[in-house]
Amino acid sequence: MTKPSVRTAAIGMAIALAISACGSGSSNSASAASADSADSSDPAASESQAQNGDGVEFGEDGEVINDLDSVAFTPGQVSHAELVINGTAIEYSTLVPEGFDVGDTAPVLLAIPPGSQNLQLNLTIMAETYGRPALDNGWVVVSPAAPPGQLYHTGAEALIPDLMEWINGWVTPEGGRPHLIGISNGGLSAFRIAGAQPEAFASITAYPGFPNSAPDVDALSSLTDTPIRMFVGGEDELWVQPMEQTADLITELNGDVELEVFPGEGHFIRSLSDGVQLFEELETIRQTG
Repeated sequence: MTKPSVRTAAIGMAIALAISACGSGSSNSASAASADSADSSDPAASESQAQNGDGVEFGEDGEVINDLDSVAFTPGQVSHAELVINGTAIEYSTLVPEGFDVGDTAPVLLAIPPGSQNLQLNLTIMAETYGRPALDNGWVVVSPAAPPGQLYHTGAEALIPDLMEWINGWVTPEGGRPHLIGISNGGLSAFRIAGAQPEAFASITAYPGFPNSAPDVDALSSLTDTPIRMFVGGEDELWVQPMEQTADLITELNGDVELEVFPGEGHFIRSLSDGVQLFEELETIRQTG
């Protein structure tokens, strides 16, 4: 289906404004431009690190795994290790439910972290946001940190197909496809990743996030059969408009999209910090998909 050119141009303008303002010092913005910027460049990342939520425990540090036939996980805990794909090292974290064993079938969530997408941010979000509700609902969560100097919407997205093949080697995604979620820079990355593999994911969640380039906007027409859930703080002025326009476009394309704006919330959406609402949405999609 061909997208309305006026709508595409409007979203492109909003995206350009958002990108140009990122890193300007606004408390409501997130850096979408540089992978090697300080972690504090993304308010969603820095504020999350300050939370003391009901997280889950960490397993022992993982080892370097130089093949695609091994995985580090500890049932009921956040584990992490390093995987080498085509010569590129990727640090990652995993969370699997109690009783899980290699080859089991489970709902799978591929979680793209915020900010510089490093391992520290990865582990913080895994433990404090995804951990408890994932375990309560029997999900397997895999979250890759980005290689140095890259983000998952500035080049590292090319590693995702092989990463997904590796995931499929030790867990069977329920329904044959994992779900995809991203926060802030991870939300931008989620649209880039899904647009490149439109049949690969059972759902897409961005909180916040929007298509970050003209090709990403173009790819929305191939995602109309994929449930897309978007969340943004009402005070997150640089992200609200492009997300509203993205939701409008997906609606015009007869896609399955829902956008929730949280009044009074900024870039870091505290209402979602415990992960409960996120997994309620995922469970609804899982049960009706």
